[in-house]
Parts: sequence; C-alpha cells; structure tokens
Amino acid sequence: MEKAVYINSVSAYLPNSPIDNEEMEDYIGKIGGNPSRVRSIVLRQNGIRTRYYGLDKNQNLTHSNAGLAKEAVCGLFENRIIPDDLTLLACGTSTPDQLLPNELNVHNKIRLSLPDIASPCMYNSADAYAITPDGEIYKCIEHVGNKSRSIGNIVQESISLGKLSSCFFKNNHLENSDCIDCPVLPVCGGGCPLDREVDKDANKMSCSFYKTHLDKILSNIKL
Repeated sequence: MEKAVYINSVSAYLPNSPIDNEEMEDYIGKIGGNPSRVRSIVLRQNGIRTRYYGLDKNQNLTHSNAGLAKEAVCGLFENRIIPDDLTLLACGTSTPDQLLPNELNVHNKIRLSLPDIASPCMYNSADAYAITPDGEIYKCIEHVGNKSRSIGNIVQESISLGKLSSCFFKNNHLENSDCIDCPVLPVCGGGCPLDREVDKDANKMSCSFYKTHLDKILSNIKL
C-alpha cells in the first residue's frame, strides 16, 4: 500500500560570507603563485558573481562536508534542534571530507555537476588532465596527439565544456543495468571508459579484465 509523503520544510546553509570574483583566488589559492589564466573565461561563461567557501584565506577549512550537511539539517527544525525520535540519513557530498583542486572549484560552478568521486582513471576524474608542451588538454593519455580529442588549450585559454562534460557522463556505467547488477562492479569500477565507448558503438557489452579473473586476483591478495 502506498503512503502519502509530504515535504514539510526545506533548508539551505552557506558557509561564511559571500566572496566576489576578485577575492576568490585569495581563498582557493593560486597555482605557483600566479593567477589563473582561464578564470576570466570560466567566470564570463557561468555568470556567477559571488560564491561561498568553507575555508579561509590560508586555505584552512572552516567547515567540513559533514558540518555543512549538519547545519542544513538543523535548519529544518524549530530552534535548530533535531528531534531524538527522528531517524535521519543525510549526505552532503558523495565523497569524504576533502576539497577538489582549486581550479575545479571554479569549473564546478558551470553547473556541469562534475563528479566529486576520486577515480583511478584520469578520463573520469575531475582532477586529472594530460597537457602537452603546446598547451593541448586531453582527458586520456591514449588521446594525446589526436587533436580531435583535445578538450582545450591552455596557451589559447580555451576549453570545450561540451567535450569536458562528455568525459564524465557519456557511456556512464552507472546507467547500465548490467553493470549496476554485477557483483564485480565495486572491483572493476565499470572498466575503461574508452572501451565502453568503442563497445557501445559496436553494440556489445564491455567488461573489464577483472570480471573474468577476479578469483585469481583475490587469491593473490593477502589480508
């Protein structure tokens, strides 16, 4: 039997005071002491004027992810007190208390919903890029030299948001029912995203090496 569910309250919490664009690098820091060369491009495209940071000008945390979630939850209740008889599961982020690299804190304001999860594969990782001496930016070592797979150029201060977002969301294994139901998923992580892209074009299922060799791999692990 279905039960009716109602939203009785909503809450939001923003840490510290709003920071304008000219001050942002005082908080998130600079690369090698130099201002970001792509900051103006990103800010011009996303139109954001102010933001909130849970850290000070020395890049020390003033709020943790768990703390931000707690403050937002407390705002749901009178006197900011969570009732003792309430069972609550709150998620303020998909990862533990850690910051994305400073540059990605800027890119993440573009509303691409960049994945915060730390991935061993640079293609799916929000904080890993391959950059050539001439400034070309790639999301995979396998793509280096193939200009059609470049997502931008640091020297030219350009970046393709469409190509960048497709690296994170195209052929997402978490949208594949076969992957979601597979017991090996926590080990293989969906396999190589480039293999998934090729296999999808060929209308076949992509499975990593781990799926067929898991028993042998586990037998060599000493706990």
